[in-house]
Amino acid sequence: MSSNQLRLWFSSFAYTFFVWLRGEYLSDSEWVRSQASTLRLKILKVSAMVKVTVRRIRIRLPAAYPYWDSWLRFSRAL
Repeated sequence: MSSNQLRLWFSSFAYTFFVWLRGEYLSDSEWVRSQASTLRLKILKVSAMVKVTVRRIRIRLPAAYPYWDSWLRFSRAL
């Protein structure tokens, strides 16, 4: 029972976070009326290559990724 409650808390926190983020940082974009699941699917679930060096972390998104500008705005908001 406690594991289900913890999962419910995580889900509630994630949903509240996406609603807050959409209202604060994505209010002047095309994502203003999108659902939290749409934001997760189109912006967070992206295949990327992460390269970690001593001085920096590089994230390489695919060249054919259609939401590149939105992803940059979203990552800067975080």
